[in-house]
Amino acid sequence: MQTSVVQAAARTPLWKTEDAGKVEIPSFGGIDAADLQAFVGQSVEWLVSDVFSDDEPLIIGAARKSCKTLLLFDLACAVATGTDWLKTFHVPRKRRVLFVTGETNYRRTAVHVQKCLASRAMKWGDVAGWLRVEASDFPSFTISLELEGIRGTVAEHGAEVVILDPLFRGMQSVDASKLFEVGPVLKELQAAVSPALMILSHHFVKPLKHFKAVEPGSGDVPLPSLDDLTGAGIAESCGQWWLQTRTERYQYDDRHSLIVEFGGREGQSGALQIAFDERSWQFDVRSASEFRQAAVQLKQDQQSKQAEEQRESDRCAVMRALRNCKEPMSKETVKMRAGMQGSRGRFEAAFGDLLVDQSVSTRRYQDVCGRWQKGGYILTEYAAEYDAALLAKSESDSKSDAVVDLESEPVASRKKTGKMTTKKSGKKPTKKTRQAKVEKDVC
Repeated sequence: MQTSVVQAAARTPLWKTEDAGKVEIPSFGGIDAADLQAFVGQSVEWLVSDVFSDDEPLIIGAARKSCKTLLLFDLACAVATGTDWLKTFHVPRKRRVLFVTGETNYRRTAVHVQKCLASRAMKWGDVAGWLRVEASDFPSFTISLELEGIRGTVAEHGAEVVILDPLFRGMQSVDASKLFEVGPVLKELQAAVSPALMILSHHFVKPLKHFKAVEPGSGDVPLPSLDDLTGAGIAESCGQWWLQTRTERYQYDDRHSLIVEFGGREGQSGALQIAFDERSWQFDVRSASEFRQAAVQLKQDQQSKQAEEQRESDRCAVMRALRNCKEPMSKETVKMRAGMQGSRGRFEAAFGDLLVDQSVSTRRYQDVCGRWQKGGYILTEYAAEYDAALLAKSESDSKSDAVVDLESEPVASRKKTGKMTTKKSGKKPTKKTRQAKVEKDVC
């Protein structure tokens, strides 16, 4: 007959027998390899289909205050009633559950169980005889008498699943950093729980090795890892795991966003994102890849929104720089007045937008030396006024030049031709004449 791991762990210390004080020495010989073929193709008994099997110790690991106990209450009710866990994962059949918790009291326990039942359209009578909760006392796993108490309770009530939340409450006087101390304690605990399935809840290290809470919208949220579990020997002693933490800081609104990594020796594995509304006890479960895609898209949308807001702010800065300036100015002058000397790319983008939507117009302008230059810029609303002023000045200058020319033309020439003419001299201009001409042109 095959001896399972659980049965082997349940043996009496020193394997003492009641037969005349004889001591049975175990052989640890196992079975013949040829007999293993009987196990080939044997189907897995699932506690929760494709998530938790019913024959491997299970560890539920979580960061602090990340809804570990709440999800355990939902698991206990799902298994005790044979209904879906988290309204997503199928529970093949109902089983009797013993839930021992040191994380809450009976009043809060009643609130949580009530919500679990209400979300399933069930009443208290539906869990009567199937779910037992211990919330006033927590056993010590290092005291033999209390281990015997667990063993007796499992046998008395026919518990098929035992949930112990949290593990550290029962590990008094154990150096959790030493594998050789933790291992034997967990072995004795599993023997006490046998033949029921043992589910342990445990905490992550603080701070987490691979995770830091981030703001909403980040798509780069790392999955929790077995290495995040505090202490030694915990991950090694359990054949399946469920690890969860938050994807964002809690906003104190009873809404929780969690990311989960699970797996086990039966080959089950996955990464999930869970949105949990604690008030209505509703769950939205998606694959982590869907969550990451949605988070990346959200991040891109936020970045686009921020970029557009920045661009609009830059456009306003350029408009303020041109406001109340009734004459065109160079682009560099506009940039300086806008305070964007070190933001060339942003300035060019904002300025280009204003040119496209014709908020800004281009005009010739005079520089500080009085020379006319191309590429002056002015608000379109001032452009017509500037053009009118420029035209009036041009007409005034033309009339002034005509009067000067008429007054300087010789009278004899005016009478003879009726046109403005100048005398031509056959003499070469002297140095003094050239200097006088230059002075006249400058003036």
